[in-house]
Amino acid sequence: MTNSIVNLKTTLTKVLAEELLSTDLFPVEIQISETGKVKIQIILDGDNGITIDQCAEVSRKLGAMIEENDWIDVPYILEVASAGVGVPLKLERQYAKNINRFLEIQTIENQQLIGKLIEVNEDSIQILEEVRRKKGTPKARKMQLAKVPTEILFSDIEQTIVKVMF
Repeated sequence: MTNSIVNLKTTLTKVLAEELLSTDLFPVEIQISETGKVKIQIILDGDNGITIDQCAEVSRKLGAMIEENDWIDVPYILEVASAGVGVPLKLERQYAKNINRFLEIQTIENQQLIGKLIEVNEDSIQILEEVRRKKGTPKARKMQLAKVPTEILFSDIEQTIVKVMF
């Protein structure tokens, strides 16, 4: 990544945090690529979610600032979008708004856990994990799903995806 792209990313991060986003909105990811035109992709989220209108407003304001300040002197594409369904959570801040939703968690030890998020702490989350357990007499054992409280440290999480349940 060229130095000018690194500087642009730093500038955009600062401007988004200090001037363009309300206190409950935050950038999840900023990607800048230089294949042909410069392409700036900004993924936003909010503590209470984010609307398409909010994304459009940030895009308009940010585009105007880029033009006014001549941060880019070549043709560019600016995309501002929300963190969508099925996109892995990237920031600890994203977990709180997903309390009572089902998560699919891949740990750094390659273990897959599925459960309902019930609590978010400073350094961990707690889910009601769905675990299969044998129940009944040895002759008539059946597998049943049990919900077991499971604490997972953020440092042990490789990836988390919010599962849409119908």
